[in-house]
Amino acid sequence: MGLGLVDGQDGLFDNAVAVLGGDWTDVGAVWRSVHPDDLASMAVRRDAALASLGTYEDVIRVNRLDNGNLIWLQVRGTVVAGNDGRPARIQGVSIDVTERKRAEEALRFADRRKDQFVAMVAHELRNPLAPIISAAQILKVRSAGDASARKAAAIVARQAEHMASLINDVLDVSRFNTGLIALESSRSTCVKSWPTPSSRPPNYGRARA
Repeated sequence: MGLGLVDGQDGLFDNAVAVLGGDWTDVGAVWRSVHPDDLASMAVRRDAALASLGTYEDVIRVNRLDNGNLIWLQVRGTVVAGNDGRPARIQGVSIDVTERKRAEEALRFADRRKDQFVAMVAHELRNPLAPIISAAQILKVRSAGDASARKAAAIVARQAEHMASLINDVLDVSRFNTGLIALESSRSTCVKSWPTPSSRPPNYGRARA
């Protein structure tokens, strides 16, 4: 979309009007329209490209000249050296990615809503488990003379505790996705082990028909 010369001269291609709006006279006007929060990082990338005769790329916000609307541009510039090996000009292209950024923000918003919903459901599911586990323990104690009742109470308590563990895992994932907890990496030794009887499914080890 544009061509900038290191000696201060620059110009814009015809389609710059369609992308940026209004009657742009020089690339400097484009730089002055860049959002202040994006200008510094963009300048750093450009200066690094000038120093290394390389390229720079960024996604920045720019105010259109015709209506002042904020748009997102994906910009890429390539430094071209002159005969003396020094930077002579920067050739660059800019693509309007406003719709893409809006779609990304909509997806992030939907993802946040999903995490909030999952957390709410997990809390609602976990709340009844504590009295269920307590009732199962009481039932197991009071049915000391009834082996069948004691076994049933133990199964209820074990399965309720397993469900509570699963729900806590869901809550941890939700907290991680919302930034409430952070993961720390560390080295560990993996040891292969078989599930304990309390965590095995009812048909564990049985041959399938």
